[in-house]
Amino acid sequence: MKPSDATLVRQLAADASGDGLRTLYRRYSGELYGFAYNALGDRGLAEDVVQDTFTSVWRHAGEFAPERASFRPWLYRLARNRIV
Repeated sequence: MKPSDATLVRQLAADASGDGLRTLYRRYSGELYGFAYNALGDRGLAEDVVQDTFTSVWRHAGEFAPERASFRPWLYRLARNRIV
């Protein structure tokens, strides 16, 4: 059984291997890239948004509150903030 997104985010601070972030990246990077590309119309900028967003996930994992929202909306909010 694959771990939930919330479980992976909670483990980011303690996971020096980066496996949790890698798993989240594999799950969401493609659709997040499409979201960013549709908003920006530029491949390079869209790639930068994806990279910056996952860097923020890693840095701010402690701020994720699964009782308020699931991971996907939180991820997209981070991306939208970078797009704006």
